[in-house]
Amino acid sequence: SAEAAVAASVATPPNPSPSAGSTSSLLNFARPTEWVSLPSEGKYYPEGHPWHNKTQVEIKYMTAREEDILASRSLLQKGVAIDRMLQSVLVDKVNMKSLLIGDKNALMVAARVTGYGAQYPVTYSCPNCRASAELEFDLTTFKNVVPDEDYMAKYNVRMNNNGYYITLPKTKVTANVRFLNGTDEEKLEKLAQNKKKANLGESRMIDQFRLMIVDLNGETDRATISSFCENMPAGDSRVLRKSFVEVRPDLDTSFNFVCNECYHESEGDMPITANFFWPDE
Repeated sequence: SAEAAVAASVATPPNPSPSAGSTSSLLNFARPTEWVSLPSEGKYYPEGHPWHNKTQVEIKYMTAREEDILASRSLLQKGVAIDRMLQSVLVDKVNMKSLLIGDKNALMVAARVTGYGAQYPVTYSCPNCRASAELEFDLTTFKNVVPDEDYMAKYNVRMNNNGYYITLPKTKVTANVRFLNGTDEEKLEKLAQNKKKANLGESRMIDQFRLMIVDLNGETDRATISSFCENMPAGDSRVLRKSFVEVRPDLDTSFNFVCNECYHESEGDMPITANFFWPDE
């Protein structure tokens, strides 16, 4: 048993110390690495970005060093612990804020698998009756989002090197939409915090639209785009939100759920809870 092996190692006198200048066998191993497929395939990074047209990146397995990063109180308070951990495991360094959100999600899942395994247990609440259910996800089964061709045809969705074009059904306006990165996430979070401090109403969806939209029918004036975002018909707003989920480069973490209590059926995305990187064991 493992306990017997430990006891034997304590009872047996150690071997003579290695001669000066030799490398201890305890440290004489290569840190394993893993290749992670990028949902974006590098298509939506500008020329000059390290991940432009890159389909895979190499990460090192998580170690105690990365656990220390994740446990750092100061990094957690600043909200940068996961970014620092991902930066630590990447073989080739990159500005984390420049990464598309979907690519960062793929890195996060892959790093979690190397550190704590593929099985991720989580307590999930039924959206209908709020009853709790114990679920377990296999993180190795997630595939990259594949845009639905019928959906793309319906709204005349066309991909470009920054994101995609979509024709909104009510106004018939063609929006040029870009995919968001870590810098955009940070902007949205700070904007939400500032509005909360000032007791202003929440407008996170409109704020996201303002960041996403590059132009409308070729019009790039930011004031015009901002006004359109505030006043677009609800039908167009819904399609724009849905399109971002349907075609963005990301991992498909959706799952079907049937409640054992009320038998309500629903579809959701895998929840990220505290034990994703901080498991109980």
